[in-house]
Amino acid sequence: MAKNSTTSLKGKVSSIYQVGDVIIFKYEGNLRASVSGHRIMDGKIWLEADVQLLSFVVPSSEVIGVEAKEERD
Repeated sequence: MAKNSTTSLKGKVSSIYQVGDVIIFKYEGNLRASVSGHRIMDGKIWLEADVQLLSFVVPSSEVIGVEAKEERD
């Protein structure tokens, strides 16, 4: 398997950030995004996050805040 390969997890990973949570992460300042999934890249879990029409893959170490889905409901 290539070193830079990715694997989609679709519900197979336990993470403190769940689909639907809104995270704040460091990207040219702070950016708010909705978690849409998880993926493994180079053996580490990354978050898939969406901001309007943009999609990001974010390492959890870059997350500086979270609003859990159940807190907003």
